[in-house]
Amino acid sequence: MKRVLFPLALVFFALLFSQGALAFSSLPPGEKPILVSIGLFVNDITHINEANETVQFEGTLIERWTDTRLAFDAQAAGVSQKTYTNGAAKAILNNIWKPQIILEKNRGKPEISVLFLTISSEGVVSVYRRMM
Repeated sequence: MKRVLFPLALVFFALLFSQGALAFSSLPPGEKPILVSIGLFVNDITHINEANETVQFEGTLIERWTDTRLAFDAQAAGVSQKTYTNGAAKAILNNIWKPQIILEKNRGKPEISVLFLTISSEGVVSVYRRMM
């Protein structure tokens, strides 16, 4: 079993992170570059095809950046962090700047859904997405 998983794990990570695995859209005009942190957590490997050298997995993609335009007065709002889920999260994401993340080296289109979105009073935005 280890002989199968070890080479495929190397292929998986080599394909994911090689040749510009993540691409970003342009930043809003006049803004300084925005540093975006990205985490990809593999929750479950659902299928391994050694012949095709493919791996299917379920995972969580986390994006985090600071956009000071989204900062708010925590005392006036009564909370230090606003949390949105599902449809409300999608509506907020449709109206703010966000990085355009493209996963390359895919076979087929991954199913990606927003789990939830948080915005802190300092303008730190965190997006948690489920990938299948």
